[in-house]
Amino acid sequence: TGESDLVANVILAATSGHRSATQGLALAVLALARDPLQYDRLRADPALLPVAVEELLRWDSPVQFTNRLVTADVEVDGCPVPAGAVVMLALGGANHDPAAFPGDELDVGAARRPHLSFGRGTHYCAGAALARLAIAEALGVLVARVPRLSIVEPPSFTAARRGLESLQVMW
Repeated sequence: TGESDLVANVILAATSGHRSATQGLALAVLALARDPLQYDRLRADPALLPVAVEELLRWDSPVQFTNRLVTADVEVDGCPVPAGAVVMLALGGANHDPAAFPGDELDVGAARRPHLSFGRGTHYCAGAALARLAIAEALGVLVARVPRLSIVEPPSFTAARRGLESLQVMW
Protein backbone atom coordinates (compact mmCIF):
# COMPACT_ATOMS: atom_id res chain seq x y z
CA THR A 1 0.00 0.00 0.00
CA GLY A 2 1.02 3.62 -0.36
CA GLU A 3 1.23 4.25 3.36
CA SER A 4 3.38 1.20 4.11
CA ASP A 5 5.73 2.11 1.23
CA LEU A 6 6.08 5.61 2.65
CA VAL A 7 6.90 4.27 6.12
CA ALA A 8 9.41 1.78 4.67
CA ASN A 9 11.13 4.54 2.67
CA VAL A 10 11.34 6.88 5.68
CA ILE A 11 12.90 4.09 7.76
CA LEU A 12 15.33 3.27 4.94
CA ALA A 13 16.40 6.92 4.59
CA ALA A 14 16.84 7.39 8.34
CA THR A 15 18.82 4.19 8.90
CA SER A 16 20.89 4.54 5.72
CA GLY A 17 21.82 8.09 6.62
CA HIS A 18 22.68 7.17 10.19
CA ARG A 19 25.74 5.03 9.47
CA SER A 20 26.95 7.33 6.72
CA ALA A 21 26.51 10.34 9.02
CA THR A 22 28.12 8.89 12.14
CA GLN A 23 31.06 7.27 10.39
CA GLY A 24 31.40 10.12 7.90
CA LEU A 25 31.56 12.60 10.77
CA ALA A 26 34.09 10.53 12.71
CA LEU A 27 36.31 10.16 9.63
CA ALA A 28 35.97 13.90 8.89
CA VAL A 29 37.04 14.82 12.44
CA LEU A 30 39.98 12.43 12.14
CA ALA A 31 41.05 13.99 8.81
CA LEU A 32 40.79 17.52 10.23
CA ALA A 33 42.68 16.56 13.40
CA ARG A 34 45.44 15.13 11.21
CA ASP A 35 45.56 18.28 9.07
CA PRO A 36 45.50 21.37 11.33
CA LEU A 37 45.97 23.74 8.38
CA GLN A 38 42.73 22.52 6.80
CA TYR A 39 40.96 22.70 10.17
CA ASP A 40 42.17 26.29 10.66
CA ARG A 41 41.03 27.17 7.13
CA LEU A 42 37.54 25.83 7.85
CA ARG A 43 37.41 27.67 11.18
CA ALA A 44 38.42 30.91 9.47
CA ASP A 45 35.79 30.50 6.75
CA PRO A 46 32.74 28.47 7.88
CA ALA A 47 31.07 29.30 4.56
CA LEU A 48 33.28 26.52 3.16
CA LEU A 49 31.30 23.90 5.13
CA PRO A 50 29.18 22.57 2.22
CA VAL A 51 32.25 22.17 -0.01
CA ALA A 52 34.31 20.84 2.92
CA VAL A 53 31.74 18.14 3.70
CA GLU A 54 31.93 16.88 0.11
CA GLU A 55 35.72 16.95 0.16
CA LEU A 56 35.88 15.14 3.52
CA LEU A 57 33.45 12.47 2.29
CA ARG A 58 35.62 12.03 -0.81
CA TRP A 59 38.81 11.97 1.20
CA ASP A 60 37.77 9.14 3.52
CA SER A 61 34.43 7.65 2.62
CA PRO A 62 32.43 5.67 5.19
CA VAL A 63 31.49 3.28 2.36
CA GLN A 64 34.59 1.98 0.64
CA PHE A 65 33.23 -0.92 -1.42
CA THR A 66 30.01 -2.10 -3.01
CA ASN A 67 29.09 -5.14 -5.11
CA ARG A 68 27.21 -5.15 -8.40
CA LEU A 69 25.89 -7.85 -10.71
CA VAL A 70 27.09 -7.34 -14.29
CA THR A 71 24.09 -7.46 -16.64
CA ALA A 72 25.94 -7.42 -19.97
CA ASP A 73 29.37 -8.41 -21.18
CA VAL A 74 31.72 -5.45 -20.77
CA GLU A 75 35.41 -4.73 -20.93
CA VAL A 76 37.17 -2.67 -18.25
CA ASP A 77 40.72 -1.53 -18.99
CA GLY A 78 41.18 -4.44 -21.42
CA CYS A 79 39.79 -7.02 -19.01
CA PRO A 80 36.61 -8.82 -20.10
CA VAL A 81 33.85 -8.97 -17.48
CA PRO A 82 31.07 -11.41 -18.44
CA ALA A 83 27.37 -10.88 -17.81
CA GLY A 84 26.36 -12.61 -14.58
CA ALA A 85 29.64 -11.86 -12.81
CA VAL A 86 29.58 -10.12 -9.46
CA VAL A 87 32.13 -7.32 -9.22
CA MET A 88 33.35 -5.37 -6.24
CA LEU A 89 33.65 -1.64 -6.83
CA ALA A 90 36.21 0.28 -4.78
CA LEU A 91 34.36 3.55 -4.18
CA GLY A 92 37.07 4.81 -1.83
CA GLY A 93 39.74 4.13 -4.44
CA ALA A 94 37.69 5.78 -7.17
CA ASN A 95 37.51 8.89 -4.97
CA HIS A 96 41.30 9.14 -5.26
CA ASP A 97 41.64 8.31 -8.96
CA PRO A 98 44.28 10.75 -10.27
CA ALA A 99 42.44 11.03 -13.59
CA ALA A 100 39.35 12.34 -11.76
CA PHE A 101 41.03 14.10 -8.83
CA PRO A 102 44.43 15.46 -9.89
CA GLY A 103 46.66 16.73 -7.10
CA ASP A 104 45.01 14.43 -4.58
CA GLU A 105 45.38 16.25 -1.28
CA LEU A 106 42.76 17.15 1.29
CA ASP A 107 41.49 20.62 0.42
CA VAL A 108 38.37 21.80 2.29
CA GLY A 109 37.88 24.57 -0.25
CA ALA A 110 38.14 22.44 -3.38
CA ALA A 111 34.97 22.32 -5.44
CA ARG A 112 35.80 19.05 -7.16
CA ARG A 113 33.82 16.81 -9.46
CA PRO A 114 31.30 14.61 -7.61
CA HIS A 115 32.68 11.80 -5.47
CA LEU A 116 31.31 8.26 -5.32
CA SER A 117 30.99 7.96 -1.53
CA PHE A 118 27.22 7.49 -1.77
CA GLY A 119 27.26 5.51 -5.02
CA ARG A 120 25.52 6.58 -8.23
CA GLY A 121 22.34 6.05 -10.18
CA THR A 122 19.70 3.62 -8.98
CA HIS A 123 21.97 2.47 -6.17
CA TYR A 124 22.53 5.97 -4.78
CA CYS A 125 22.41 6.01 -0.97
CA ALA A 126 18.90 6.77 0.26
CA GLY A 127 20.32 8.54 3.30
CA ALA A 128 22.89 10.73 1.52
CA ALA A 129 21.04 14.01 2.12
CA LEU A 130 20.55 13.20 5.80
CA ALA A 131 24.22 12.26 6.18
CA ARG A 132 25.41 15.48 4.50
CA LEU A 133 23.13 17.60 6.68
CA ALA A 134 24.17 15.88 9.92
CA ILE A 135 27.90 16.11 9.10
CA ALA A 136 27.63 19.78 8.10
CA GLU A 137 25.70 20.71 11.27
CA ALA A 138 28.09 18.86 13.57
CA LEU A 139 31.21 20.23 11.88
CA GLY A 140 29.71 23.72 11.99
CA VAL A 141 29.35 23.49 15.76
CA LEU A 142 32.82 21.97 16.11
CA VAL A 143 34.66 24.66 14.13
CA ALA A 144 32.69 27.43 15.85
CA ARG A 145 33.54 26.22 19.35
CA VAL A 146 36.77 24.24 19.24
CA PRO A 147 39.93 26.19 18.39
CA ARG A 148 42.29 23.22 18.02
CA LEU A 149 41.99 19.44 17.65
CA SER A 150 44.61 16.89 18.51
CA ILE A 151 44.49 13.12 18.53
CA VAL A 152 45.00 11.64 22.00
CA GLU A 153 45.84 8.12 20.81
CA PRO A 154 45.74 6.33 17.46
CA PRO A 155 42.16 5.67 16.34
CA SER A 156 40.69 2.19 16.38
CA PHE A 157 39.12 1.17 13.08
CA THR A 158 36.33 -1.37 12.64
CA ALA A 159 37.36 -4.65 11.07
CA ALA A 160 34.37 -5.29 8.82
CA ARG A 161 33.62 -1.88 7.27
CA ARG A 162 35.37 1.45 7.03
CA GLY A 163 34.68 3.25 10.23
CA LEU A 164 36.00 4.03 13.66
CA GLU A 165 35.40 2.11 16.84
CA SER A 166 37.02 4.91 18.80
CA LEU A 167 38.51 8.32 18.17
CA GLN A 168 39.86 10.25 21.11
CA VAL A 169 40.61 13.89 20.47
CA MET A 170 41.23 16.80 22.77
CA TRP A 171 41.07 20.54 22.36
